[in-house]
Amino acid sequence: MKKPMKSLVPPVLVVLASFISLFHLTSSLASANAAAPTSAAYKATQVFKASDIIWGFDFLSEDEILLSLKNGTVVLLDLKTGKGVEVKGGPRPIVAGQGGLLDLKIHRAGEKIWVYFTSAVAPEKGDQTNREKRQTTALFRAEWMGGAKPTLKGLTRLFEAEPAVNSGLHFGSRLTFTKNGALYMTIGERNERDRAPKLDQHWGKVLRLTLEGKPFASNPFIKGEKIGGVVPKPEIFSYGHRNPQGIAVASDGSVYESEHGPRGGDEINLLGAGKNYGWPEITYGREYYGPKIGTTEKAGLEQPVKYYVPSIAPSSLMIYSGKKFKEFEGFFFQGALVLQHLNILNIKTGKDIRLFGDLSERIRNVAESPAGEIYLSTDSWLVLRVDRK
Repeated sequence: MKKPMKSLVPPVLVVLASFISLFHLTSSLASANAAAPTSAAYKATQVFKASDIIWGFDFLSEDEILLSLKNGTVVLLDLKTGKGVEVKGGPRPIVAGQGGLLDLKIHRAGEKIWVYFTSAVAPEKGDQTNREKRQTTALFRAEWMGGAKPTLKGLTRLFEAEPAVNSGLHFGSRLTFTKNGALYMTIGERNERDRAPKLDQHWGKVLRLTLEGKPFASNPFIKGEKIGGVVPKPEIFSYGHRNPQGIAVASDGSVYESEHGPRGGDEINLLGAGKNYGWPEITYGREYYGPKIGTTEKAGLEQPVKYYVPSIAPSSLMIYSGKKFKEFEGFFFQGALVLQHLNILNIKTGKDIRLFGDLSERIRNVAESPAGEIYLSTDSWLVLRVDRK
């Protein structure tokens, strides 16, 4: 089995008295051992400040972006004027812990423009206790209506993860589309790790759906045959994931996913149908208080193509086209929440470039405009554009 690429930083093996001390040590090690800084060649230009964390965004055109704010607000941003307008008609999330309005992706079908969302919400299924006390990650779709007062029309809940869980952690969740009409959706394991390998539930999985939120016809568990005494959920594409908050399609059609490890062990995975990526049986991370979790390799469980020790805390994943910045063609871009930088990976060499660490910003999302501009959103409510100095 091919060994995964490791980050440039070695594991921290000393168990410290407190998690706070450990956090500061791992952060300083990562800064000291990262690839040579190249921030001198680039700058992050602020183009907008919102009213909350900008969890996701996508482009209606080169000059217009739709933003999803964690508090449930949808904003239309005009890049020419730098002004944002609130858009009505989006999901109403449960905003608690890590939950809220999450990803947003735009899909064009003929003359219609559809906006897809993921959100932490109360479940529609189950009894009253289930609906009132638990939360799920759901997929929504609405039609974009432009004009002087832009709105979203006909919001529909296409899918919700089962079973609903009383936890405010690890919802996932990112979306991407492929040319064959598939929609990939990532789902976290809600910080209840034993859910990740269980095939009779959606948590800790990457799902492959139709554009209507149904199981994709060629999914690995579509036939409904029992495995280990349970009938797998037909929406599942891959499993054994912790908290995947990034997914992207490469130029050759390959689908890559990135996820948060525990203390170390953040991963980038090349996804395959029906494959188990090992959480919590295998990981390069540790418990926050020090001990190992399982092992690093086991027969039948997939290895990541890249892992990070210490954690960078990756949020979002974008594979860049090279339209404007030729030097980054095919490179993997991730926001880094804990280490607060833009992480750029040359997947061929395994080497990272870390930009904008001096900004002290938790970068939540990275996306490419139709013309190849690179935009970032941050947990301090900013939209930034990457420019050359």
